[in-house]
This record gives sequence, structure tokens and C-alpha cells, in this order.
Amino acid sequence: MNNSIFFKYCLLGAVLSFLGMAGLKSQTVVFPRDFSPAEGLVTAQEKPFRDEVCLNGLWELQCIPVPSSWKSGSGIAPELSAPQPDKWEKVKIKIPSAINVNDWGRGSNVGDGTQNPYAPGSVYFPSYPDYWKHTRMGWLRKNFRIPEEWTQKRVLLHFEAVAGDCIVLVNGREAGHNFDSHLPFDMDISDYINRDAENELLVGVRHTKLFDKSHPVYKKMGATYPTGSNTDDLIGIWQDVYLLGVPEVRITDVFVQPWVDKNELVLEVAMTNFQSLTEPYRWHFCRETL
Repeated sequence: MNNSIFFKYCLLGAVLSFLGMAGLKSQTVVFPRDFSPAEGLVTAQEKPFRDEVCLNGLWELQCIPVPSSWKSGSGIAPELSAPQPDKWEKVKIKIPSAINVNDWGRGSNVGDGTQNPYAPGSVYFPSYPDYWKHTRMGWLRKNFRIPEEWTQKRVLLHFEAVAGDCIVLVNGREAGHNFDSHLPFDMDISDYINRDAENELLVGVRHTKLFDKSHPVYKKMGATYPTGSNTDDLIGIWQDVYLLGVPEVRITDVFVQPWVDKNELVLEVAMTNFQSLTEPYRWHFCRETL
């Protein structure tokens, strides 16, 4: 490219850049609602049959220290002791957020006065005490009530994701257990709740790395669970929590198999029934050719 053509391209670029900046200054973009608003799990079409209550918000937290006698690398995590009435943190935790959320990403020890002055920090909740970053076990607590209109509904407790080994107690009784970090799960708590009084929800968590097991050959990989995400080190309820009010007779799963050569769809439908029915439950489907 000769100098003359190069100059013309540079001049054209400068003009376009100027016009673009002028246009930006003269325009204002107004977004009339929250940016990328989150929706619940229950759609408008489902509302006549099922409903939800979001349990996000401020929860109580109690950090449980790992016993000094516990040996790491055994593959067996230390026992999670019961929460103590007078040991709850003064600062509430905001669910969804991991207990050690401020140590995720680049960490909190960055910025002015550190060895990494230009690295972005990961302090998402400045109100959280610094020692929460080192939590490996703990309890989270939330009280809730069941809506009056759910009298004839089964009540499910739905977690979008809990990082670590998780035990759930409702009014002091164990409702379920889960070990994962990223997948959602449900628990039917209908038999554990008070429908006309307040209920206590306790979620006990243990960090996944407490279950690591040392190997004499593969010394750098001790995980006994799937790894590989940058969220591996999180612990706690880091995604949404819901109560779901669902019918006693409901579809719980659907598998759709397309038969292209027949122009048909084959559906495998799983159903849950908590009613005492004296007659067979009848399904009504309409068949339509693709």
C-alpha cells in the first residue's frame, strides 16, 4: 500500500471515529427495567397448578472449625458437629453467595499495597469477615412459612446449586443429602414442615477438598469427585433456593424420542402420585403427525 492510499484510510478512520463519538454523546439509551432480570422456575402457564417462594436473601451462618486431630488426604472428611445456639455470626450471609466468595477468582489480596497492585480483586461482599475465606465447614439457617393456599400441595425444597457435601435439616429432621457443586436438586419436605407455623431450615456444608485422598503415584490429583472448574474451591449455597408447591399427582420427568422415519415422537413420562386413588389414573393425549 503506497503512502497516498494509506493516508486516505487513516483520514477516513479518523472521520468515522469522530462521527461515532459525536453520535454517542448526543444519544441516551434508557432501559426501562432491571438489566437482564432473573425469572423464577415456575412459568405463567404452570401457575394454576404449581407455585414457588424464593428463599434468597439474608441467612444466618455458623462457621465450624476443622478439628486439629483430623488428617487430610484420607478421603474421609471430618464430622460436621451440630450448630451451637450462641455461635451464629453477627454478619448475615447473602444467599446466593458462597461463604468464601471473596477469595474466588483473583482473590482479595490484590490492589494497592500488595504484590499484585494491578490485579482486579474479587471482593464481592465487603461486609463479609476476612476469615470466612478459610471456612471449610459450616451451617446456614433460614426460617420460612408455607403459603396458606398450599394446603393441598406437596412442598419441594429446590437448590439450583450447593458447593460441597450438603445435609439438609427441616425442623431438626434430616430431609436429604447431596454431594456436588454445580447441579440442581430437589427434596420433598412435605412430611417435615409445619403448614401453619414457622419452619427452620438448616443446611450443613463441608468443602469438597475435605474428601481428597492422597495417592502414592498421582500425587497432584487427590480429588474423589469431578474437578476442572474455576469454581472448585467454593463452599456453600452459591445459587438460588426455592420452595415449590406442586400437585400430589404430577409429571416429574419427560423423555422425548423422535422417530424421523415414522414422523412420530415417542414420549416416556414419569409420574408421581401421593393421592389414595381407588381408580386407575387416566391420561389423555392428542396425536398429531409431524
